[in-house]
Amino acid sequence: MEKTFDYYMNLNYRIEFEKSLEDGGYYASYPALPGCNGFGRSMAEAAANALKNREKWTKAALLAGLEIPESDCHSGFEVNAAGKLLPRGAELIYDKEFCAVGVEAPKLYGAILGDMIGSPYEFDRGDKTKNFELFDRRKWVRYTDDTVMTLAIAKALLSEGPDVPEHTMKAAFIEQIQSLGKCYAEGEYGARFAGWLREENPQPYGSYGNGSAMRVSAIGWCYDTVERTREVARWSAEVSHNHPEGIKGAESVAAGIFLLRNGASKAEVKKYIEQEFGYDLSRTCDEIRPYYHHVESCQETVPEAITAFMESTDFEDAIRTAVSLGGDSDTLTAITGSLAEAYYGVPKALMKECEEWLPEELLEILRDFQHIGED
Repeated sequence: MEKTFDYYMNLNYRIEFEKSLEDGGYYASYPALPGCNGFGRSMAEAAANALKNREKWTKAALLAGLEIPESDCHSGFEVNAAGKLLPRGAELIYDKEFCAVGVEAPKLYGAILGDMIGSPYEFDRGDKTKNFELFDRRKWVRYTDDTVMTLAIAKALLSEGPDVPEHTMKAAFIEQIQSLGKCYAEGEYGARFAGWLREENPQPYGSYGNGSAMRVSAIGWCYDTVERTREVARWSAEVSHNHPEGIKGAESVAAGIFLLRNGASKAEVKKYIEQEFGYDLSRTCDEIRPYYHHVESCQETVPEAITAFMESTDFEDAIRTAVSLGGDSDTLTAITGSLAEAYYGVPKALMKECEEWLPEELLEILRDFQHIGED
């Protein structure tokens, strides 16, 4: 068999990561392939950059007639030709050295932590500062409807599987949203949505509220293409928030998560969202902060949440930056947290704190979702 470029790029090589304390990012390298390394702000970005250099090196080695190792997959990570860390597809699996610095790559913790940490500052009750106690027990720290709805979408995906047709998936979304919504976070829902929760045959009502964007993060973790991710995100919005802005908010957040967990850089995600959804991401947080106030529309929450993530340096900084903007801070920070989780991972200490605030039924959904897609 002729060993072509495609043949070598489809081999799964071991990849090693090293955290850079100086630069605040990560270095990825293929021990078997000289010079095939890359730097990134996240492990996924580092792996993607290392893969690009592997492609260049492989082409050069073939032209020069150099011997190329067949594989080096005895331990550690493997990276396939799509730049995904194996053995669990696109999910980031962190090695022992990385775990030692206290960070893991979970799903949904980012949105829930954003909700909890942002909740005391909702309705412009904060000082618009990044300097505050994350879990200040002197304040009303809690999970809100943002957490409940996030886990309702997750439970629908768990109960039906992510690959069912539109009618089945939408029915599951409605069932789980209503079921959990009637039991948890009472009094947290807007009046129109609270009524929708109790309708026997609930219909979409043209909402462009930010609820469609804050509950969508589970969908960003379930699919192999951005197109399918956006399609199911659209379905999740359409059951209630079927205004074009409500749909756009859900699709943009889910697409951002998908791209980030698959190694896209911040610049690439920003460009994609600006081009596909028309959001203005040119403003800085310093420009947004002085004039921003409590507002519950997608079009005035999602761009701000994305910008907070774009300016962050790690997961905690993303959360603090989002809270510092003010406004509908539990929802805004939930959206920022869902993006930051896909890019940075989440500190284990914060994951533990998150779990301690959840009732058992919600915690069980969160834990079960960590294994979605596993055989």
